[in-house]
Amino acid sequence: MSERFADITKTISVDDVDTISVHKMNSKMLEMVLEYCKNVKHNSGLMTDVELKDWIAQFLDVDPKTLLDLLTSACYMKVDSLMKLTWSKIDGMIKGKTPEEISEIFGAADN
Repeated sequence: MSERFADITKTISVDDVDTISVHKMNSKMLEMVLEYCKNVKHNSGLMTDVELKDWIAQFLDVDPKTLLDLLTSACYMKVDSLMKLTWSKIDGMIKGKTPEEISEIFGAADN
């Protein structure tokens, strides 16, 4: 579970709230973080280790911008395992690359 959600649910009663505002992330990223938590954090043996590894690889097979947004969202939501997996994916993408190549990968050539 996300530590941020755990913190939120400790301080409010679900019966008293219709919506919970999650700033600093868009709905696509919130959906991705929740999907990750549902499929990985709460797997409880529903998938084999191989199936889970394959699911994670497919889940992280997104464009670089989405990957950076996912990392930011995982950090904000305090989902440590997703942060580590996302950092690892980014590390693999940039390892051995020049600064110029890294800028091209992440669309920051003008920055």
